[in-house]
Amino acid sequence: MSEHREFYLHPRYYDIAFDVRQTARECDFMGWLVKQHVKRPLKSALELAAGPGYQALHFAGQGIRSLALDLEPAMVAFLKEKAVARKVPLEVLQGDMRTFALAEPVDLAYNLFASFCYLLTAEDVLANLDAVHAALAPGGLYVIELPHPRRYLRNEVITRDDWVMERDGTRVQTRWDIDRAVPDPLTQICEVRSEYLVTEKGRTTKVRSKGRQRVFFAPEVHHLAECRGRFKVVAWYGAMDRKVAFNYSKQAWRMVVALQRAGAG
Repeated sequence: MSEHREFYLHPRYYDIAFDVRQTARECDFMGWLVKQHVKRPLKSALELAAGPGYQALHFAGQGIRSLALDLEPAMVAFLKEKAVARKVPLEVLQGDMRTFALAEPVDLAYNLFASFCYLLTAEDVLANLDAVHAALAPGGLYVIELPHPRRYLRNEVITRDDWVMERDGTRVQTRWDIDRAVPDPLTQICEVRSEYLVTEKGRTTKVRSKGRQRVFFAPEVHHLAECRGRFKVVAWYGAMDRKVAFNYSKQAWRMVVALQRAGAG
């Protein structure tokens, strides 16, 4: 069962609430990473924990073989409907990002919106890395986007935890991490409580959700990625942007790591 499952049972609200990113620019960034490190144009990509599949749909619309994987059946069904409505050839799969398998390898796998934080143990992370390694073509990239650890290292919050999005007469106010959750000192896991206030047709309803998430720091990500010889860390960024370094600058609001698949087979 997914963390924050109550949100995923309402995929249309989720789609509205989290449509806040510069999807085309982020996809261009990942395509650039592939050209830089794989030395060939991006031809195939897999979005893990895809949810509404913003980036996967964009890649599909660009003529790239695009796949999207999600654990929740409601999200999978919703994303399939979106792909049909947009008339793009997106392959949508239902599965666990720790145990999935693809029929054909891809050049790029990516895990955005901090969904990697739902891998709560080192064993979960290693299982995910094993599955991604098997799904990537030789030299392929795995791009992971995580929250910037400055919140826990310097008590700085540079993201908005309360925002409003509206589409087609439906207004969704999202309140994320209402309690400012603090991670357990042994496990680095915290329980995040969040909610939607949804207003449509003159009526407002509340959807509450909670989920466990793990806080990650760069050294452990680096160690877990390379400890089995599956991947090599090739780049760090402070946003989904080639011009933003991973540091404490105002522009660096995320922790983005690019891993390159090692091994010929």
